[in-house]
Amino acid sequence: MLVVGASATGVQIAHEIQRSGRPVTLAVGEHVRGPREYRGRDIHWWMEAAGVLDERYDEVDDIVRARRVPSMQLAGSPERATFDLNALTGIGVRLAGRLAGIRDGRAQFSGSLRNKCELADLKLGRLLDTIDEWATANGLDDSVPPPQRCVPTTVPDPPLLGLDLRSGEIRTIVGRRVSARTTHGSTWTCSMQRFGPTRRWCRRFPGMFLIGMPFLRRRKSSFIDGARDDAQDLAIELAAYWIVKPRPGPPGSRSTATRDGKSGRRRRCRCRPPARPRTIRRPVAQPVDECATEGADARRLR
Repeated sequence: MLVVGASATGVQIAHEIQRSGRPVTLAVGEHVRGPREYRGRDIHWWMEAAGVLDERYDEVDDIVRARRVPSMQLAGSPERATFDLNALTGIGVRLAGRLAGIRDGRAQFSGSLRNKCELADLKLGRLLDTIDEWATANGLDDSVPPPQRCVPTTVPDPPLLGLDLRSGEIRTIVGRRVSARTTHGSTWTCSMQRFGPTRRWCRRFPGMFLIGMPFLRRRKSSFIDGARDDAQDLAIELAAYWIVKPRPGPPGSRSTATRDGKSGRRRRCRCRPPARPRTIRRPVAQPVDECATEGADARRLR
């Protein structure tokens, strides 16, 4: 089986399938490495306490780049195990570079696997340095284990650049945003396309707000507690900006206008688009045929 993508979902799928007895090849692109536990506590506890997850969208240099960063290689398990690439290669998973394409029944991989792994190791080191600095500043060095660093990611040398799908070694491809066409009965492609941009939906339907997307307001916006904080901020902003008072009308009718609590002026609700004006079409008078009228009168007299 070929698993495309080495984020949280990809490494967990590769780990479970490899443990089931089927060999797995993992196509690795950009990824974020992270241990499940660090200095005796969960890595999420450290990031929450150190304020890493509370970083706002206006505090980063490139918010577009930050929103495209893959999810950290974390998964829940009774053993609280770490699902990084070293753990996968330890159970027999074969690593390859990013899947560049499939042509003539052959999968082509990028040769940047080593660079991607070194970049992930560098980001992990910066994160652990931030956590250690916060622990020292808050006097936790005596109550938790000493700092430690993860072993660098082991990369195969030379890297795998191609794989023949017609040989029967790969019978299934699982991944996200994978689109491939094959004529070989032994190869199946699982296509998991990501939904298109949601910005156009918010523009199409005024008053619809989005919660739970990566780095929407904070770095933790895609987590449950992050969506909670974003929803609270949104509720506060809406309550402060718009005081809803329905227009007096007959019972059971819905108001399409609201009143500003400060100035008392009526303004149309922005939660729905303005109604289009109705065009009243009046019938056009047709010319009367006098001959046809006289004939109808004559038949009526008979």
